[in-house]
Amino acid sequence: WTANFLSSIGTWMQNVVLPAYVYQRTDSASIVGVFIFAQLGPLLLLSIPAGVLADKFDRRKWLVFSQIIQMTGSVCLGIFTISHAPIWTLFIAQTTVGIGNAFNAPAFSAVLPSLVKPEDLGGSISLSPASVNGSRVTGPVVVAIMMSWSVTTGQVLLFNAATYLYVTWAVLRIKLPDIA
Repeated sequence: WTANFLSSIGTWMQNVVLPAYVYQRTDSASIVGVFIFAQLGPLLLLSIPAGVLADKFDRRKWLVFSQIIQMTGSVCLGIFTISHAPIWTLFIAQTTVGIGNAFNAPAFSAVLPSLVKPEDLGGSISLSPASVNGSRVTGPVVVAIMMSWSVTTGQVLLFNAATYLYVTWAVLRIKLPDIA
């Protein structure tokens, strides 16, 4: 839970700075909307097939794989932002993050019931939205503090990329049952 919360803070940091950066570069709200779709569209379009695939592979490996995809996209976002690369490269990197998230979400949701006792499942399920909502508040605050210390947009995006290591570390430490 803690690892997911820390990683979600990084995601919300990205959700604050990247649209502002894209708008600053393009002066186009439409392009900002396309960037948001690049992150969330794959979740809409790929979640069901990704869930089917996640059930066919070792969940631990699948989750690590999806974290690596998201981290790779976030590293690219940071590098492309620092180097003022063309906007289309940011779009591809953002889409990569979205695809990784689409691969991650169904498997991550399916893992929870196998990690807790049945009598604790309700409480653990309620922690997930608490984590998301807490990170929605914390991420922008952390961005504001970092920006006041002259941290650049690219550096914030690289910081987010590093937060995927929390979840990867946690997934590698937990014992998951085999899927029948």
